Amino acid sequence: MKPFLDSVASYIIDNYSDRMAGMCVVMPNRRSGLFLKKYMAKKIDKPVLLPAVYSIEDLIIELSGFRLADPVSLLFELYDVHCRIEKEQAQPFDDFLHWGKVLLRDFNEIDSYLIDTKNLFSYISEAKALSVWNLDQQPLTTLQKNYMAFYSSLYSYYTILTESLAAKKLAYEGLASRHVVEILPQISEQLKWHTVLFCGFNAMTKAEEKIIEFLVGKGKAEILFDADAYYVGNPKQEAGNFIRKYIESGRFGEIKWTTDDFLQGEKQITIIGVAQNIGQVKVAGQIIQDIRNASNDLQNTAVVLSEENLLIPLLNSLPGDIGEFNVTMGYPLIFTPVYDLFETIFTMHENAGRFFNLPSASAWKYYYKDAFRVLNHPYILSLSDDPQKLRETIAGLQSTNKIFFTDKELEPLFKSEAPGYSSVVRLIFQNWDNQPAKALQCFLELLERFRDRLIADKSVGHRNTIEIEYIFHFARIIRRITGLSSTYNFITSTLTLRNIFRQIVAGQTIPFFGEPLKGLQIMGMLETRTLDFANLIMLSVNEDILPKSKVTNTFIPFDIRVESGLPTYRDSNAIYAYHFYRLLQRSKQVFLLYNTEPGELGGGDKSRFITQIINELPLANPHITISEKLLNQPPEKDTRNFSITIDKSDAIAGKLLEKARKGLAPSALNAYRKCSLQFYFREIARLAEAEEVEETIEAATLGKVVHDVMYRFYKPWVDKPLTTDAIEQMMQMIDKETEASFGKHYQGGDIRYGKNLLTANVARIFIRNLLLTEKQFISQSVINGTPPVIRFLEQWFDTIVDVKMEDRIIPVKLKGKIDRIDQVGTLRRIIDYKTGNIVESNLKVKSFEEMRDDAKADNSFQLLVYAYIFLLQKSPGGARSVVPGVLSFHKHSQGLIEVKLPGEADITIQTLDDFKNLLDTILFEMFDQKNPFTQTTDSDNCKYCPFKGICNR
Repeated sequence: MKPFLDSVASYIIDNYSDRMAGMCVVMPNRRSGLFLKKYMAKKIDKPVLLPAVYSIEDLIIELSGFRLADPVSLLFELYDVHCRIEKEQAQPFDDFLHWGKVLLRDFNEIDSYLIDTKNLFSYISEAKALSVWNLDQQPLTTLQKNYMAFYSSLYSYYTILTESLAAKKLAYEGLASRHVVEILPQISEQLKWHTVLFCGFNAMTKAEEKIIEFLVGKGKAEILFDADAYYVGNPKQEAGNFIRKYIESGRFGEIKWTTDDFLQGEKQITIIGVAQNIGQVKVAGQIIQDIRNASNDLQNTAVVLSEENLLIPLLNSLPGDIGEFNVTMGYPLIFTPVYDLFETIFTMHENAGRFFNLPSASAWKYYYKDAFRVLNHPYILSLSDDPQKLRETIAGLQSTNKIFFTDKELEPLFKSEAPGYSSVVRLIFQNWDNQPAKALQCFLELLERFRDRLIADKSVGHRNTIEIEYIFHFARIIRRITGLSSTYNFITSTLTLRNIFRQIVAGQTIPFFGEPLKGLQIMGMLETRTLDFANLIMLSVNEDILPKSKVTNTFIPFDIRVESGLPTYRDSNAIYAYHFYRLLQRSKQVFLLYNTEPGELGGGDKSRFITQIINELPLANPHITISEKLLNQPPEKDTRNFSITIDKSDAIAGKLLEKARKGLAPSALNAYRKCSLQFYFREIARLAEAEEVEETIEAATLGKVVHDVMYRFYKPWVDKPLTTDAIEQMMQMIDKETEASFGKHYQGGDIRYGKNLLTANVARIFIRNLLLTEKQFISQSVINGTPPVIRFLEQWFDTIVDVKMEDRIIPVKLKGKIDRIDQVGTLRRIIDYKTGNIVESNLKVKSFEEMRDDAKADNSFQLLVYAYIFLLQKSPGGARSVVPGVLSFHKHSQGLIEVKLPGEADITIQTLDDFKNLLDTILFEMFDQKNPFTQTTDSDNCKYCPFKGICNR
């Protein structure tokens, strides 16, 4: 079937071959002109001057004599009007931005549809007055009065704005259209073309209709509709609503042609439901590959994105060998690393301002996450002559555990780096004092530094060209904002500057450079107007996307829009229906993809257009075949083997012997007992979790603080009987000692506010409660004649055990740092402080065989190792027994929670024989080179393991 633009080219050559240079062809968009020239070039075999080709927007601007105002300038102009009308009641620019865009859009529609503005705004004002009319004659509230005043002033907004723009020879599209209609007789007389050919239009504004109707009536224009009898001839088909109306009115002269492609041609339509957007682009990539494999050519293939945010995922899903392709939408600037950096800097300064405004603030400080995010940004690191040294400096700052940094505390970054880097970082971290000029200066200098660095760096090839393009566009935006700021003086804060920056960047793209007439075409829905493709892949054919949702931001009520002839969601539905059907009418192979998964606000439904073609097209034309697929993508059964085995090479065996010489602590033995691979990662490979700033006090720090305070309290009482008076003295010092300990173990942190204050109070409560329990225990012990005496605090103990291997004996040092050992009568108590929750049953040993792999036996195993080491060292004859246990800060009232052996036996060297056998077994396995390090089979052991990501657990 012949493409529409091919037919247009034939029509021009057949009817205007001898005077093409004196005519103008007007299309819905600019891209159509390129394809039209391609078709014409194929039909012409001699040099000729082609017609002038315009988009309708370009033609109207040229005929109007105005310059098209950009959206941001219009916002500034409208805000100026707002200030002139409201005077001291004017809203801040930031608040105005939220509704200013809506009002401009309404003004544009009103002018495009040639609405009598005075009558319309009077109508709206009266309708709003009725909505707040009080039947009980109560006076209007201040809010109601302001509401009425705003709607009453809409005509003033419109009048002042349009007069101001006209004085500057500026206009938005609707205003330019209205002006062209007003001067049509003059334009007709001065028109520089003998014929204007309007091609491929569907839903025209009233102004466009008037322009075309007038020129057609003067014999200076023709119109060629791109329509199919299938939807134009059926009154129930909304796709033909507009063209049907134009044909019936007869206002545009003779209709040159209407095709019958839907009812005559063959067509294969495949409807595919896919979960999520990423699923759609992956399926689209596979379809493209299949088309290429079948025809070795993608010249007549298009991918249409109903949601343009799918562009980047789609580009990442394209087959690597598809050859040439063209993207019509451009690369959004909001996806560039420069935008990410500027947003990060804005966020850092905004947060610093919020913190500075707190009553407790004493200086301008930057939140550590914001500061490090800026400093670690690749563009900032690229300015350094020695990025590795810079990273080390940043890591050093991070290790101070400070939550906030002043610019003085960032001084190491300024002193150790080249002047170029230092000056930029100083600029970033200076207090902007809420002055937009300082922020703009910072960004401009940053861009200049990035540009100079990229030009000087020849090592990354073509990537520099892309990044320099980013920088060029952002430099232009910053200069544009600077110009607007000096002209209008509305940007009075960095928050306003950020909003303006976002407004401008959101509408900017970097064009892709390529051959627009070759290869695969990737385009948005509106860019497909007048274009035809044999192979069509359309994504996101979902309800509320195609067609769009009914929700529209406007100040004009729906009933007034209908009454006045302004477009509503019904017109929008008809427009999208036309685009959809027009794309299908000449295509041979169509793939319609939709997302089956609902979002947060619903969705997941295929478009009504899909339902229509399923039920109607095959009945109209039996040569159209439609198939449906629902790509249910259940999780594939993972057959990969994630088991990890580390053989004990001679090098690893050497490290194990080194560990045996230096000593194995209970924590290392516990790690091996539960998972030998965890032991390898931690003790042999020396892997560790990344150090991060401790923004709020972590459990480990709380434990260190409490242990430290208890050590300081009890240290003067070693080898002395504890008294209740001593405990009373300790309780008087809790606040002072706790604060001092936090200063030692939580350096740079602030415990005066928020979660940290709560955690510090928890530490004080823990210590106070334990001391109260201790006081009760001392009182009872004195009554029994056995006052407790502390013998050791935070003391290291060790002993050597011989591990009998097959060919040798390996001496292994076992060591442990015991929190406290005290004596009550003849009984020695081995005490471990625990700030975490303790389950009493986990300290009861049912059997040593079960303890071997029990994930819950950490505490009992640790205490039994302590007891074993202590008894061997301090009781050579093995006659003395010990009571190992936990003093839990959570369960302070229970006193010492003791470890219980099977049969409630006392813990002596003799009763620990079975435990020694367990130790021997563990140590033998550890040092046996034939026994590799392997993963645990008990998933309970993996819950809190820092290496479970490595194991894919």
